[in-house]
Order: sequence, then C-alpha cells, then structure tokens
Amino acid sequence: MQTLQQVADALESRRQTLQITYDDLAARAGLTPLATRRALQGTASPRITTLMALADKLGLEVVLLPRQVANHLHVAQEPPPYRPLSRVEQLTQYVPPLPAAHPTPAAATSQPARTSRRVRNKASTKR
Repeated sequence: MQTLQQVADALESRRQTLQITYDDLAARAGLTPLATRRALQGTASPRITTLMALADKLGLEVVLLPRQVANHLHVAQEPPPYRPLSRVEQLTQYVPPLPAAHPTPAAATSQPARTSRRVRNKASTKR
C-alpha cells in the first residue's frame, strides 16, 4: 500500500466484511466514532497508534517491509464474476472427451455371443 487512501480502503473493506459498525469498532478500539469514521474513509491522517488499534480490532496487523520485498508481494485478487459463454465461445472452446466407461463384456450385450461352426458341429455330433 502506498497511499493513506489504500490503507483506509483496506480497513473499511475489512470492517464491512466483519459487519461491524463504526460506533462498535470505535468502542472496541478505544477511539471516538468520528476519529474512526475519518480514518476508515480516508478523510483524515490518523496517528500510527490509531491505525494500529483499528487494525488490531479488525484482525489485521500493521507491518513495515523493505520496499524490495513489498514489490514482490502479490495481492490475491478475486476471480472475475461469472459470465455465461456466448455461442461462439461455446463452439470454439475445447472440451476434452470424457474417459470411456468400463467396456461392456460380450455376455452382457443384447446380441448373443457367436460360436464358430466347428464348435457347433462338435456339439451336434455328440448328441
């Protein structure tokens, strides 16, 4: 985070996720509701102790990192919202075929198993 507004946005997003009111957060952090609201809306430059208190009550931690390390951190982004595929996308999208099910044994098929003439002739001569 490089700006105070980004810090405020992160705190505000967490407050909304936890569904905590400004007044409740202020009471938990030992701050006034006005100072809490201003800090989370980015309309004031809060003291570092105020940011630390708010972050603590929101389950966050204020951490200082060397810029070289911070530049290599990747912020997890939410996946884009689901959008149904257009007909063209459906037709051009490759879908691998499903693996074949277990092959059906010959005895389980609807057609009777065929026997060779030699086997039939031997069976008829034994009668």
